[in-house]
Amino acid sequence: MSRIPIADLLSNYENQFEEIKSVLGALSHDKRLQIMLSLLTGEKSFRELKKEIKLEKTALASHLTQMISVQLILKPAYNTYSLHADGERFLRVIEQAFRQSDLRIKKDKEKMETRQFSEKFAGQFFGYDESSQ
Repeated sequence: MSRIPIADLLSNYENQFEEIKSVLGALSHDKRLQIMLSLLTGEKSFRELKKEIKLEKTALASHLTQMISVQLILKPAYNTYSLHADGERFLRVIEQAFRQSDLRIKKDKEKMETRQFSEKFAGQFFGYDESSQ
């Protein structure tokens, strides 16, 4: 990922603040994120999304309208929805940033330490000897 100078980053945010805020708002709701993740596998009908995401018609319609307005998803045909290229791009960037985040690295390290402790405890408690395998 290329790094732009801080001054340019700030300028971009100042010039496009409302648009950025709209996209982040659309991405920030768990149901909208679930809809986008569902559409990663391909087009879905309103009925399929309603069943999969477990939303009432009006709530789903509202979420879809908001995501269409910021071009995260498309409505290529009547009652059919798909993920916009920008929607997929945002999902990939968010996942990549999270994967590289200090928070994720810390959580992974904690999981590994807990697993090692559990394996060591189980070995001592049950007399399990790793060298016998």
